[in-house]
Amino acid sequence: MSGAYDMSTPRSPEPQRPQAYTDFLFRTQEWEFGGKQLRVPVSGYASGKLALFYGFPHLEAFAADLSENAEVLDVGAGVSPLGVDVCRLRPDIRWTSADLFYRDEEVYDRMRADSPPNLTLLPADAVDLSASTNGKQYDRVLSAYLYVHLWQAGSGPVLATARQMLGSTAAEGKLSVGPVKSDLGKPGQEDRYIITGHAITMGAPDNDEALETSALLIAQATKLPRVAIRALAGTEN
Repeated sequence: MSGAYDMSTPRSPEPQRPQAYTDFLFRTQEWEFGGKQLRVPVSGYASGKLALFYGFPHLEAFAADLSENAEVLDVGAGVSPLGVDVCRLRPDIRWTSADLFYRDEEVYDRMRADSPPNLTLLPADAVDLSASTNGKQYDRVLSAYLYVHLWQAGSGPVLATARQMLGSTAAEGKLSVGPVKSDLGKPGQEDRYIITGHAITMGAPDNDEALETSALLIAQATKLPRVAIRALAGTEN
C-alpha cells in the first residue's frame, strides 16, 4: 500500500451517512430471486460496523487495505454507506454497489445524487451477476448478510450466487462473504480460505472444479437455517 493511504488513526465520528441512503433504510421491497417472489427488507449497516465485519478495526484500516486503483464490487449493498465512505477516503478506488433495489428509478436517482463520482450503483440480480457486470472481474468482491435473505429462494440461488461472485473475482483478487458460522473450524493447509472478522475470505478459483468446491464451501460456511443445511446435504424435501 502507498503511504499516502496510511489511515491507521481512526476518525471520530464516522463519516455521515448520505441523506438519500438514510431515507431508504428499512424499506421493504418485492424482489424475484431464483424465479420466486420474495418480500425482503432493505437496510444498510454503518461503514464502521462493516469494516469490523470484514476483519478491520475501523473504516480507515479497511480503506487503506485496498490496493491502489482497486476495482471493488459490493454484492447486495442495499443502502449501506460503505462504498460512499471508502470512495471519499480513496478517490483512486472505483467502487460498484450492486443490488436489485436500484432497479427502482426513484431509489437509483436519489442515491446516485448523494454518491461520489467514483461509486457506481448497479441494478443487478446476484443470481445472474455477470449479466449486469458483463463478466467484469474485480480486485475485491464483498457481500454481507445477503444470504440471510437469499436462502428464502432455496439452495439453487444460493450456490448460483456464490459461483457468480467467485467468477467476478480477479485472479489476484479476494472475495469476502458472511456472516460465517461461529463454529467454523480452522482450515487445513490444503484449504484456500481464512476467516476475517465475520466473513470467509478466499482467492479466485483457477478452474471449474475449484469454483464448484469454493461455492459449496461459501454456502456451508455462512449462517444458515436448518432447512438450508439439509438442502446442501441433498436431503431437501
